[in-house]
Amino acid sequence: MLGRRYHDLRALLADARGVSAVEFGLLAPILVVSFIAMVDIGMAVTERMAMDRSVRAGAQAAMALINDPAIIQGVVEEAAGEIEDVAVNVAVNCSCGGTASACTALCGSGEEPSVFLDIDANKTYSGVLLSTIPLGSQTSVQVR
Repeated sequence: MLGRRYHDLRALLADARGVSAVEFGLLAPILVVSFIAMVDIGMAVTERMAMDRSVRAGAQAAMALINDPAIIQGVVEEAAGEIEDVAVNVAVNCSCGGTASACTALCGSGEEPSVFLDIDANKTYSGVLLSTIPLGSQTSVQVR
């Protein structure tokens, strides 16, 4: 009787039927979580690229001699229409020879200061698996 049980146990351990189902059951959760993480990262990258496009639209408006920060901010916000909760900021900065200066004052050499428009777009991406990821895009355009 003991020999028969030993033989049955040995036959059960040697049986390979169902091994692939067990392996799949062990690996499936890892594969599903990895897939969801890849989709999260892909969505974040897609939103970041859309933000880059909207900031470039603002830079192109500035290069088209639109120097009003409010108008450029509107152009960036309109270009970012598909992105939710994006914060756009357009700032005017002036410098004389690389040193920050007032935009209304002349430089020491009597020249007008260089004028830059700094365009920033920021948002926080919330994914399914990934926690919040700060996304940002910025550029600076010299208009004078």
